[in-house]
Amino acid sequence: MTNNASENIRGFNTVESLKNVVKAIQEKNPAFDIIIVSGDISQTCTEESYALFVSILKPLGKPVYCIPGNHDDASLLQRFFPDTPTDTISVVEQNSSRIILVNTQLKHQQYGFISSDNLKRIIDTLESSNKIHLLALHHPPLSIGSQWMDDIGLKNGAELLKYVEGFENLKLILYGHVHQEIKTNHRHIQIFATPSTCYQFLPESENTVYDDRAPGYRLVKINDNGTIESAVYRI
Repeated sequence: MTNNASENIRGFNTVESLKNVVKAIQEKNPAFDIIIVSGDISQTCTEESYALFVSILKPLGKPVYCIPGNHDDASLLQRFFPDTPTDTISVVEQNSSRIILVNTQLKHQQYGFISSDNLKRIIDTLESSNKIHLLALHHPPLSIGSQWMDDIGLKNGAELLKYVEGFENLKLILYGHVHQEIKTNHRHIQIFATPSTCYQFLPESENTVYDDRAPGYRLVKINDNGTIESAVYRI
C-alpha cells in the first residue's frame, strides 16, 4: 500500500482498493472474530502508510494481527500492531484455538526463511496444547506451480512441513505473498492463500503476469471439532 489515495502501484490504486475490500466485508460478512493480515502491507514502509492502514481497518472494529511481508518494515509494523512477530513467533489465544504468527522475512530478499530457533518455537507451541492450531506466515511453504513465484517462496518450506506434519492439532496454514487464491493440503493440514486486496498474479505462470481477477479476502471458520470451512469473496 502507498502513503495516500492519490498514489498508485503498477497503475493500481491500492488505498482505494483496500477501502473497497473493507466495505465488502462490512456488507457481506460482518460477523467474524479477528483479522489476519498476511503481509506486504506497505510498499513505502513509512509511518504514514501504516497509520493509514490502521485507519482503513478501524471501521471493522475487530482485533488485527499482522505478519511482515518481504516489502514490510517488521519493527515499524510491530509499533502499530504489538503482536507482529519479528525475531520470534507470536501466539494468539482464541477460545478453542491458537494462531501461531511467524515472520519469514529476510531483509533485502524477496524469498523467505524460518530460523531454526523459530522452527523449534513452533514445535514447542504445538506440543504445549491440544487446542486447534493455525499457522500464519507470508511466504508459501510449498510449490504453487508458478516458477518465478516458487523461486521467491519459503526456502525451507519442506523442512517446516516435515516438522509439523505429525501434529494432528495443526489444521491450517495461511500464507500471503502470491496475490491469488490457492487451496491445497499437506497430509491432514489444509494450506490456503488469499487474493490480494490490490492487484492479482496469474496462477501457474512461468513469469510475472498480472491477472484481471478482482481483489478479495478469505473468510475462515474453525469448527469445534477441528474442521475448517473457508470461502473467498471478491469485490
